[in-house]
Amino acid sequence: QQPNPQLATHREVLAMSNNMNDKRLCSREEPFTGTFVDLLGEIKKYPAMVESAKARLHRLIVRQGINEQRSSEIQRAYGKESLVSYNAFSSFYGIDAPIYNVVNNYLGAAVMGAEADKQALVVIGPPGAGKSDFFTRVKQIYRTAEPIPFLGGSRLHDNPLNILFMIDRVARERSGGKMAAKKAETIAILESLGIADLINWNASDTKAVLQRNGVTSDLAGLAQLSPDDLVSAIVFGLGLPRSTRINIGRPEPMILDALLGKFVNKGQPIEMAQFPIESMFFDMDDEGSGGIVDVPEVKPLNFDIGTWIGTETLSQRGRLPAGAPRLVEFNSAYNNGNRGLVIQTEGLKSPPEAQRVNLEALQGRRIGIPAPLGGSLHFDGLVIIHSNEGEYDRFMKERVNKPYADRFWRIWFPYPLEAKSVKKVHEKFWKTSDFAKPVNEGGIHVDPDLFDYTSRLAVLSALEAHPSIPLATKLDAYDGRDIRQKGMGTKVSAFELRQAASTREGLAGISPREVAKIVNSIAAELGEGKAVTSRMF
Repeated sequence: QQPNPQLATHREVLAMSNNMNDKRLCSREEPFTGTFVDLLGEIKKYPAMVESAKARLHRLIVRQGINEQRSSEIQRAYGKESLVSYNAFSSFYGIDAPIYNVVNNYLGAAVMGAEADKQALVVIGPPGAGKSDFFTRVKQIYRTAEPIPFLGGSRLHDNPLNILFMIDRVARERSGGKMAAKKAETIAILESLGIADLINWNASDTKAVLQRNGVTSDLAGLAQLSPDDLVSAIVFGLGLPRSTRINIGRPEPMILDALLGKFVNKGQPIEMAQFPIESMFFDMDDEGSGGIVDVPEVKPLNFDIGTWIGTETLSQRGRLPAGAPRLVEFNSAYNNGNRGLVIQTEGLKSPPEAQRVNLEALQGRRIGIPAPLGGSLHFDGLVIIHSNEGEYDRFMKERVNKPYADRFWRIWFPYPLEAKSVKKVHEKFWKTSDFAKPVNEGGIHVDPDLFDYTSRLAVLSALEAHPSIPLATKLDAYDGRDIRQKGMGTKVSAFELRQAASTREGLAGISPREVAKIVNSIAAELGEGKAVTSRMF
């Protein structure tokens, strides 16, 4: 049996990344069709089918491998042997360190079920540092995911394992609340799912749950557990990691009703083992499927809680009985982003009501159900907030926001400080316009030294002064050149210069967009067949 993918350490996963046949980095390529009992057997082969949202992104990134040459360069520059450059972000230049912090320190910790799994990723940086492009790339990576299974009919694309929380409720309904009969019904449900043969009774976490409750290692013992412990024992027995267990919860009301047969199919409940499973692909919320939601800046004056948690179905008011699941629409950002991404642009500008929804989704893994139903829904998703430093400082100065800050995993995206990387960024901006076409096709020529000049100027504007090393020397050292201090035989160490600088180095300076605007304005003024020179710039 293959080791579980999410139990491997980060470095072990990186070592696997060139072997795409390793099941630890893959899931089924074709959509799953079948029933819940069929899926349980398939999960043993492909645990990634039911992985958490953060584990999914981590897997999709690391399986593309690392750039060994670039990794060696940044390890020398930062004096950190674990630092690597990911192939998934090969089109990003000079910001390998913050990207590594996102993938390894944040997502890697979340995969292991650590505290990072309960926190939002908050990316802060100056304009033009690459934050928006980074999030665009994250969306693209997420859309490379294999189709993921969900409970058929779920408006939230519920994780199939969420149905395990209904074992106790279904058994109680069938038994009429009689304890002895309830235990017998629980055993019958577990038998219909083939649990006895599927789980490893000797798995350490499963044994710990059973021993803590003083029950036997069999179906009769499982039937005596509380709903949460019952789910834990099964999930761990299937060989699934802690990050999967803590990211599943009770399914949405439509699934609950399908299993109990109270409203939609009254008197005709679906057997749990035969519950249908569907599959989905990740798309932006404006493309019809969902899983990736981008929430624009929300101002207090136009704030609508329905945008975050869903709305009441007004057309059904008075037509459906109280408690019917169709009384509410799960059409909000958190509903559509369940099992995927919820990206909040300038999210720290959102009013307190929106921040409260964030806090509950992160800390309690739940979001509210709109009236008239009430209650809450389980949420498994990656919440990303990007903002600028001024907005972040303003948010943090409000004492009432302290509890929210404790749920932020903050990562700063400074400007790149290697001139050769900045040059690639400036060239990248230039190539986005028709100015970059060949001259005979109506484009504008640029002198070969133009972007060497602009990149050095941009880095100089972002560097902090050193008491004994000139800025130009510091720039060359950061660029990976062997530089010796004037009048001395000592080689200037980029690592020591970085150690001496404050954490604010790179958080101010000339934006690549500003450079692009200047170069483009010169090109527009010159007209066809002319050349932009560094002197003009």
